[in-house]
Amino acid sequence: MDATIQADGSTSRHVRGAGGRRLGSMRIGEVGRVLDVIGFVRSRGGGNSVVFTKGADVIRLPNHGGKEISAEAIRHLLRHGNVTEEQFLASE
Repeated sequence: MDATIQADGSTSRHVRGAGGRRLGSMRIGEVGRVLDVIGFVRSRGGGNSVVFTKGADVIRLPNHGGKEISAEAIRHLLRHGNVTEEQFLASE
């Protein structure tokens, strides 16, 4: 299933995986398919988070307090559309 993130005035974000290892960068607004999550970036001001997946895929998510997000939780969110943060966290 396809997903997208919204532009926030930036042109790209750095992708960081487990342990803060830099994985590359991604243009804001790109669209891709969700596969396996490799990292995420919290937006400035504690808003939505951007999750980066294999194959240069991205998705915008509700703020989740900086927790790592499982690929299954991402799939759950996509299957059920726009869910609340509580519903999203309960799916992990």
